[in-house]
Parts: sequence; structure tokens; C-alpha cells
Amino acid sequence: MAAIDLKKIFEIPTELDRRSTDALIKAIKENYTSEFDYIKFIHSVNTLIQMEIDEETAFKSAYTTAKTMGFTKEKFRKSLKEYEVVLSKQRESFAEALKRNRSEKLTGTDAKNESLRKKMAENEAKIEKLKAENELIKEKIAGSSERLKKEREKLETITKNFVSSYEHFEQKLKNDLEKFEKYI
Repeated sequence: MAAIDLKKIFEIPTELDRRSTDALIKAIKENYTSEFDYIKFIHSVNTLIQMEIDEETAFKSAYTTAKTMGFTKEKFRKSLKEYEVVLSKQRESFAEALKRNRSEKLTGTDAKNESLRKKMAENEAKIEKLKAENELIKEKIAGSSERLKKEREKLETITKNFVSSYEHFEQKLKNDLEKFEKYI
């Protein structure tokens, strides 16, 4: 599959998160088959369009050629659906990883902060010698809260980036199916 650039197949805009799109491209590559399928068909269409053939003619011409290899409308739909399933599994995997990350990074930090607050309250009841320890605990809480805020923002950005990338891929599949249905 070295000759087919999946980034061109899915027309990935530069504003999408590269890490997210790379993960989705990798998943598609891992599930790519050697049979003539959606990827090869769209690659053929794109090649014809690059030769300044209009889109409708490119779709029809690519399909006519693909039919000689046993490619059918049903095989197009089936292979496109398989790539939708691959993307869906990546979305599920991402959601699970995000949930684990939140649990590890956010929930654990919240519990740590609560423990530090209790310790601080106990120390305030002790003698003056413990006041110095309380100042250190206050600094830890402030630093931890800031890290927690940054982690939340980071996870929100990662989620937003992934969703944008995923929606782009999903829309591309839908658009190509609509074009295929329209032209073929």
C-alpha cells in the first residue's frame, strides 16, 4: 500500500490534529486488504481527477475499470462500511483510553488534594512548629491544582482534536458514498 497516500484519500485538512489523524490512518493501514476496495477505488478516482477529468466521469471510469476485476457496488459499500467500523473501533478505543487517563490523572489528583487538605486541617490544631509544614502543603495543593487544570485542558484539547479528525473521516466516507451512489 506504499503507493497510496491515505492522507490524500481522506483529504485531511492541515487544521486537524496530526496525532489524531495519524492514529486513524494507522488503524486504516492495519486493516487494509490487498483486494480492490474502497481505498483503491477512491485512489483511482483521485488519479483520474488529477488528470483533469471531471469528478463524475472519474467515478464512472474508475468503476468501469474496477468492474473488470470483479468490483461491484456492493463490494464498494461493504469495504467502505469496514473502514467505518475500523474508525468506530478507534473512537471506542480512544474513549476508553481517555477514561483511564482521566481516572489516573484527574481522579487521583483530586483524592490527593483532599488528603492534603485534611492533613492541613489537623496541623492547624497543633503547635507553632507545624505551621511551616502547613505552608509546604499549601504550595503542593496550589501546584497540584494548576497541574490538574492543565491536564483537564490538555484532555479537552485532545478530545476536541480527535473528534474533529474523526468527524472529518466520517464525513469523507459519507461524501464518497453519496458520490458513488450519485455517479454509479
